[in-house]
Amino acid sequence: MPELGRYARQLRTLLWKPSVDNEVKDELNAHIEQLEQDLIAKGVDPAAARAEATRKFGNVERLAAECRTLGEERDVARRRASRWLDLTSDVRYALRQLIASPRFALIAIATLSIGLGASTTIFSIANAVLLRPLPYADPGQLVLAFELNPEGDRFSISEPNFLDMQSRAKSLQSVAALEILRGSVTGDGLPEQVEWSRVSQSFLPTLGVAPVIGRNFTEAEDRAGGDTLVVLLSYELWQRRFGGDPGVLDRPLVLDGVSHRVIGVLPRGRSFPENTNVWTPLSASAEYPRGDRRLEAIARLRDGVTINQAGRELAGTAAALAETYPESNLGWGADLIPFSQWFVSPALHKRVVVLLIAVGLLLLMACVNVANLLLSRAAVREREIAVRAALGAGRGRIIRQLLTESLVLSLAGAVVGIALAAAAIPVIRRTGSEVITRLAELRLDWTIVGFAVAACVATGLLFGLGPVWRLSGRRRASGDVLHAVLRSGTRVADGGRARKLLIGASVALAMIMLTGAALVGSSFMRLMGSDLGFVDQGVLIANISFPSDRYNGEGRVRFISEARQRIGAIPGVQMVGASNIPPFGIGNTGQSFAPAEHANERRERYRQGSWRAVTPGYFATLQINLKRGRDFIDDDQYDKEGVVVINEALANMAYPGEDPVGRQLASSNGQVRRIIGVVGDTRDLAIDSVPGRGCTGRIVSSPGARCGWP
Repeated sequence: MPELGRYARQLRTLLWKPSVDNEVKDELNAHIEQLEQDLIAKGVDPAAARAEATRKFGNVERLAAECRTLGEERDVARRRASRWLDLTSDVRYALRQLIASPRFALIAIATLSIGLGASTTIFSIANAVLLRPLPYADPGQLVLAFELNPEGDRFSISEPNFLDMQSRAKSLQSVAALEILRGSVTGDGLPEQVEWSRVSQSFLPTLGVAPVIGRNFTEAEDRAGGDTLVVLLSYELWQRRFGGDPGVLDRPLVLDGVSHRVIGVLPRGRSFPENTNVWTPLSASAEYPRGDRRLEAIARLRDGVTINQAGRELAGTAAALAETYPESNLGWGADLIPFSQWFVSPALHKRVVVLLIAVGLLLLMACVNVANLLLSRAAVREREIAVRAALGAGRGRIIRQLLTESLVLSLAGAVVGIALAAAAIPVIRRTGSEVITRLAELRLDWTIVGFAVAACVATGLLFGLGPVWRLSGRRRASGDVLHAVLRSGTRVADGGRARKLLIGASVALAMIMLTGAALVGSSFMRLMGSDLGFVDQGVLIANISFPSDRYNGEGRVRFISEARQRIGAIPGVQMVGASNIPPFGIGNTGQSFAPAEHANERRERYRQGSWRAVTPGYFATLQINLKRGRDFIDDDQYDKEGVVVINEALANMAYPGEDPVGRQLASSNGQVRRIIGVVGDTRDLAIDSVPGRGCTGRIVSSPGARCGWP
């Protein structure tokens, strides 16, 4: 019984091994006795020699403590060296086993690398999108503020309403507003289009961001009539256009043809909205129309105030404004949501979580398959394990060796998986950062590598438990099984219950994955096959920004008309149109509307929706069907009455059972326009959106409406 002898040797070593204290005591006594004998040999009285020897030897307690520490360190070093030697021996043996079975190793490593690579890639997305904290001070206190239209839809805030909410908010430390624009920077260097935001003076304090050089806007600069021609730069624009020159302050920056003075630079990675390059003062005015809701608002909660408490207070403010200004605010409310939803919507949050669950199942399926492979291989290695047991290897030693082999195998899979993730992450960042805001921060960092290593260890232990379980079960069932293998020289047949369970688990996981993939695939195919209401094949889009100092309203019309003519003359170009916001473009424009005959009756007759400004040729370029009436012509822009084209959904809502062509539509700001045509409904905000009621003209329609004007 080799194991009994091994356990006896270990027990004897533990029981009879002298302790460090005894070793130190014996060593010190030996030195003192030697010194005592030397003194006696020199003629010192034996009775006094011991005391003299102890005195000359020094502080025995201090020396004993030092020796005891050295002894304990020696024992620890020996144990570490022994364990390291065992580990390196196990790893070398595991590598030899894998090299001896290259086909098994390649199949197992490939299976694991797919699971680990996919899980690492998706975790990196989850880390960038969900887990990584926002780069602002106490981001949990930041919220987004909205107005709620009478239908309960969230909408932007008008300038006067923002000023009233800012002055009346008691549960908010600060409230800030911004308007997102796009402009052209000229002057030093090549002209370039940049993302631009007009922001209130409270913008940076609300975010908890301070410029790395320079300062924030002053209240005087954010006031109408003040020195508003000042600008803050993003760190990236500062580096790209000014070479990171610390003397950039007070230098001019020509933005949309107007010279602004640089007063500060924001820190790296603190741009908001993302990719914004320049910020100028908003200069919100209480005289601006309250019905023109175009500002985004952010706020910071006071300490101890919850988002629900602040939301109730803001709703009360909105109710008070509705009583004071019923012509623009009747029926409108207000709401707050977490600031993080600017970057990650609840729908996107769910999708990322679903992806994590999916790759978790994929990794689990890889573990089950590799465990099945190891079980098959363990059956072949029964004689080898029996020989090792006969030579004195205990169950714990064999289990450690098997788990080491599993960890080495999973580590190899992790290396390949991390390489696959490193190749996939830049591609995902390039293709998805424009759709998912925080994907621009996607990168392979130590957090991701740490996750991969942890997943590697977990998977190695998980699929390595299969052979261990089989070995332990066989040993418990019969202590003579392995000896029978040695006597017969062949492998003892196995019932295979473990393998059957693993195969069943693998099939079940595969069915779950296939079912989920089929559902997602069918949904995607239906989405791709949905009718957008327009044709996007062969359509190209160009963005144009007009410097305000060079192009007024008429100048922009002339520019667009000439550009359409020149582009239309290019060989291969069939049709040309223009719009303030293209299909699937960033941003939206909206206002309240009502049929003109009901415009002055009750404010409840007004509905909120979107509008688009378009040129002749826009509908034909996108092949949007004209159902009734006519399209725009060039002379429509000089029509003093003003004309508008609406979609079918709006026609059915505003004029059920009637022909809307020739009728009039009014906006909440008092403008009235004549309907000249009806076009088909389109999905131009998002591919999965529902076509809304709308029009095309200087008028707003109901929620999701589309409208435009010449």
